[in-house]
Amino acid sequence: MGNTTIQIGQDCADRLKELSGGAPYDLAIRQLLSLREAKPGPYGLLSFAKTVAVITQDEEDRLIPFDGYLHTVFMNFPPGPNHLVDVRLLYIRGQNTRFVVPSRDDSFIALDDSSPIFPNLNFPVEKDGRLRVEWWNYDSSNTHKIPVVVIMSAVPVLR
Repeated sequence: MGNTTIQIGQDCADRLKELSGGAPYDLAIRQLLSLREAKPGPYGLLSFAKTVAVITQDEEDRLIPFDGYLHTVFMNFPPGPNHLVDVRLLYIRGQNTRFVVPSRDDSFIALDDSSPIFPNLNFPVEKDGRLRVEWWNYDSSNTHKIPVVVIMSAVPVLR
């Protein structure tokens, strides 16, 4: 199968780039198309991005807009963090916290020049719960920005 070029506006390209966290546009578009074609009901995109100061921990929360399932998580580690920035995604409901990505308790992901995609999670979430991304920057010389994008839908992913 060959590649083709499509014309899109700069604003659309910028939004795709933000949504995909830097992953190839083809993957981002395929994910969006598969959700739209195969999943009746609502779907949503939750985007997280902060520039984290040197030797600092930061976090960002988003309210979950409807009962559903986390489908895919994108992370974008640009060149430069040198495995010095830890990132994780948590689900918080009331007093309970669950680890989404990575799914192992008290663990993180730290990469460099990589855009990992975590598909077909089927992680159940409830409306008004929260998703939290935590970043821990252990770099003593540079700030870093590691975007995280979550795609969710009202029904589980068909495998």
